[in-house]
Amino acid sequence: VKSSSINSPFKFLLIARMLKDKGVVEYVNAAQMLGKSGVNAEFCLLGFLDVQNPAAISTEQMKKWTAQGFVKYLGVSDDVRAHISQADCIVLPSYREGTSNVLLEASSMERPCITCDTTGCREIVEDGVTGYLCKVADAEDLADKMLRIIGLPAENRIDMGKKAREKVIRE
Repeated sequence: VKSSSINSPFKFLLIARMLKDKGVVEYVNAAQMLGKSGVNAEFCLLGFLDVQNPAAISTEQMKKWTAQGFVKYLGVSDDVRAHISQADCIVLPSYREGTSNVLLEASSMERPCITCDTTGCREIVEDGVTGYLCKVADAEDLADKMLRIIGLPAENRIDMGKKAREKVIRE
């Protein structure tokens, strides 16, 4: 379980190929909303840029976003475990998934997750129990769920993570 001091920022992490349909734009917009309102949180992104896909986020776009100071781009990794272990919550606001490996990996590592109420995501995250479900393509609802998880006492978030792991093992 991640131990963080009282003053350290809450750390959100999105792990995905940087595509619009993974909810990257909504994540960045939610980070901007929360950052402008003074929320003490870090909003990190991990995954490939400029993939051969019409919905790809470009390197230039990512540079613009990071220059604004609301999000941090961590690059790519062959082993996401170290990144997941440093995060308080994994966020995947994807429009649709087969079965999300990211959510399975995060849940197995006892991390609460925020994801969209859509196929391939809602089967892994139980709303209010192992994390939160948000509306598809809705940055405001995503920001609301992120604020909600920040507002939970640490022991409640730890319990969510434990229940997430139990669910993944059981199912």
